[in-house]
Amino acid sequence: MTLVILFFALSFAIEITQDIISGGIGPTPRESASIVFSSKNNLFYVFGGKSTIDLDDLWVYDLTLLHWNIIYPNSQSPRKIYLESRSNAGGFYYDEEDEFCIYGGISELYLLNDLWCFNVEYRMWKEKKTEYSPPPMINFAHNYFVNNSSEYFVIVGYQISGVMIDYLNT
Repeated sequence: MTLVILFFALSFAIEITQDIISGGIGPTPRESASIVFSSKNNLFYVFGGKSTIDLDDLWVYDLTLLHWNIIYPNSQSPRKIYLESRSNAGGFYYDEEDEFCIYGGISELYLLNDLWCFNVEYRMWKEKKTEYSPPPMINFAHNYFVNNSSEYFVIVGYQISGVMIDYLNT
């Protein structure tokens, strides 16, 4: 009986899944990129990462049109400011301001603890100064959520010394 139910469940799952076929040229294969989803706009954003070279490009995938587009900013990217690319940055989509944001990450020489947001309407990067910024962390996890109309970006990780850090940035 269990086998029949499992088979039915698996065959049902196969019927409701669908491959997303993308149109146009997309980003190069990469690792350690920042990827976020905007439920407001039904878009995925992909920033930076590593391929055969370090990247600082910004791509958007439209889930309605099933199409990739590269975004050319009207300002310098975080790489142009630091003269280095970054990877492993935490990312989230800030619905209230319609911004794709990245936090921290690793450059070629440094651990970073800065917050940069890309305004989708104006296509501009801007560094956001925070009152309480956690120290640079070699490894961290992050999550973004909304609770009672307040937006939170939570960062948990380790300092270089290995001491556990918990930080809540609102």
